[in-house]
Amino acid sequence: MHETLNPCNSGNKARLAHEIVSSPYFSELLVNVPLMLIILNQDREVIYANKLLEEHMMQGQKADMHENKKPGDCLGCLHALTSMSGCGTTKFCEFCGLADAIRKTETEKLATGECRIEMHDGNALVFKVHGYGFRHENQPFLLIALENISDQKARRLLENIFLHDLNNSLSILLNLPEIIDDIDTEVSKKILTEISLRINDEIKSTQNIVTGK
Repeated sequence: MHETLNPCNSGNKARLAHEIVSSPYFSELLVNVPLMLIILNQDREVIYANKLLEEHMMQGQKADMHENKKPGDCLGCLHALTSMSGCGTTKFCEFCGLADAIRKTETEKLATGECRIEMHDGNALVFKVHGYGFRHENQPFLLIALENISDQKARRLLENIFLHDLNNSLSILLNLPEIIDDIDTEVSKKILTEISLRINDEIKSTQNIVTGK
């Protein structure tokens, strides 16, 4: 009687992991991961872009359009063409988290950062950057993974604005007992009504933005 292999056994897990990584469909898994993946050569030119980046690249142009292009070109960075040498060499690149992560990856092998890409259409995208340097056939390459965190950033900014406005309204309410004996009852009622309406408006406005109404 043959013994059924348990995929949870430590030895079997290592074998399965090796087989999966070595299998032909593993590359398909990489193509479809929900991160933008780029491989750069030593000239920082894009030699590989996965499906998500291809969909984003240059307003939907074909994947082969990334030939000889650099990350900023593929992402549609507004500043990538402001220098003859392109992405990585402009005055804006000095403050770019992507360019900084690439520089660190070339020396430290591993790097993380955050970058804000201003687009040609006036919008901006914020990415979490993960970089890893490796060698193939004795040539240096960089693997860059980009995680779009624009929505997270926008939500955090909205939350900060909401909390700031709410704290201002609450401060008035907290200070009201100190002056309530010195003001008319009708004035106190008016202040309470106005603050209550303001807080209600702030909550509704935030809810509408969050829900897209």
